[in-house]
Amino acid sequence: MPDPITISEPETGALSPEQEVDAKDEALINESQENGPVKFAGKYESVQDLEKGYEELQKKLGSQKKATSQKYLKQKKNQNLVMQQKSMVNT
Repeated sequence: MPDPITISEPETGALSPEQEVDAKDEALINESQENGPVKFAGKYESVQDLEKGYEELQKKLGSQKKATSQKYLKQKKNQNLVMQQKSMVNT
């Protein structure tokens, strides 16, 4: 009878997904201890602060867009009035 074959795989040193997450978390903790607290987007202390800042920016940009649209419509209306006045003068 032939000898049984045993397949053995050498250890690769690869980490499981859980171990990778743990290693990344540990690295972030060590970095924050060395460099001070971690800031999100280089400015915010927490994710909630980042979200709040983003929402405020959206409101600000939205109001600017609305003001720009209103300004554009007002200019168009004025241009139309000028054109009407010119056409009345020419007739």
